Amino acid sequence: MTGETIATIGFLIVALIEGYNGLSLAFRTRRTLESAGIVHAEGPGLLVQEFGVYSLGIAAAYCIAAWDPIRFGAIGAVGIAINLGAAAMHLLRSVGVYFGDTSPVLSRGFERNAGLVHVLALLLLFLGQHEMDC
Repeated sequence: MTGETIATIGFLIVALIEGYNGLSLAFRTRRTLESAGIVHAEGPGLLVQEFGVYSLGIAAAYCIAAWDPIRFGAIGAVGIAINLGAAAMHLLRSVGVYFGDTSPVLSRGFERNAGLVHVLALLLLFLGQHEMDC
């Protein structure tokens, strides 16, 4: 299997993850929040819906990168940066580390699982980037 094929598969997998999360957040905001044990309110609901739209945009970018991973490899580098930041944020919150004046909303287990999903995406993106460099 070539590096380009591995990168394409990796991009498609992270596109599916981001797309699923984006659809859940953008179009099923109330249900998604309530399944996490959070009361749906208009302000936070709109913010979560906006995050869902961003996730759909990221999924579309990964699909473009999957189409031609060598030409659009920079999307992978940006994806690595996004997932690195998100993984760090979720994993730190899973152990009780918060920044600024924020307070816990989600359970530590939920934060840990969200962080691990970002770590999985990171591994797939790193693998794809490494294979393209070889």
